[in-house]
Amino acid sequence: MKPNKIAIMYKGVVHFLNRVTGESKHYQIAFETDRWSIRFYLLQNGQIRIIINKSIKKSETEYHTHFCYDCYCTLDKNGLFLDDVHDPATCRKITNPTKWFTIEPMLRDIHNQLKEELEALHPFDLIHDIRDLEHFIYRKMEEYGKVEFTVNNSLRFGIGENAYTTSEEALKAKEKEPVVLLNLFNGNHIISKDTIIFFLYWLLDRDKELSVSDGQKLKTVVRSFEESPKKPNEWSLQTLNTWWQWLSFDEFEDITGIEQDRDGNNEIDAKFLDDANQFWQNKTFQEKIKIYQSNSHLHEIVKERIEAYE
Repeated sequence: MKPNKIAIMYKGVVHFLNRVTGESKHYQIAFETDRWSIRFYLLQNGQIRIIINKSIKKSETEYHTHFCYDCYCTLDKNGLFLDDVHDPATCRKITNPTKWFTIEPMLRDIHNQLKEELEALHPFDLIHDIRDLEHFIYRKMEEYGKVEFTVNNSLRFGIGENAYTTSEEALKAKEKEPVVLLNLFNGNHIISKDTIIFFLYWLLDRDKELSVSDGQKLKTVVRSFEESPKKPNEWSLQTLNTWWQWLSFDEFEDITGIEQDRDGNNEIDAKFLDDANQFWQNKTFQEKIKIYQSNSHLHEIVKERIEAYE
């Protein structure tokens, strides 16, 4: 069970941090003389990142950062180990031993209180939409690990191409890049990296959802667009993400303010799309709702696109 409150000791004073509603990996205290905030994330390389921030109240509405530690840790059966500490303001590693001695007891406290929650972090926590799933597949294709992943029980990847087939087709394909196996109606087919996104949309169209599994855990990444509820607290994050994925480049440009390339440069187009998706991912759930509501003129347009595609 995830705790709703944790305690942090600093200079002999205990600070109680409450879980932030709607953000399971964020704890902070209320607006008092000192304001503490702790967030933690799973990184792509399996490390855990913990950001500890302490601010001092200067006025009723203004806080100044006293310190901020951006900690990169390794979690194993023996505990949580501090690998590096960064200063977010400079992006440089902190090598001062005094600061390390200050931060390590805090990390031990955090680990003791959030042990089950930290250990429950899973690579699927990095996947929030179809683009995240695409890049997750890319990374696992190149790692050649021991765990096989599947998408909708059709797309298989993660343990290297030799585990799937030794056909001449696959041998030629793997000389250029990693490959994955797609189980279609007429048998298994080798597909390459640049075609994965098309098959993900094909699977979404076929099954009305995309789910990734490692054989033990299953995560539904996206579902086909459905009529959104009227009450904000009933909104689905997957519904909002699906709406976003069906917008055009021009609509992305209008919403994000990011200028797109109009000269037909595919590399610049890809960067624009990545920047637009990053803009969306950086928004909170409530901010996404506001963006959706403020673009009501696009609701029917997106719905018609999906219906036409189906």
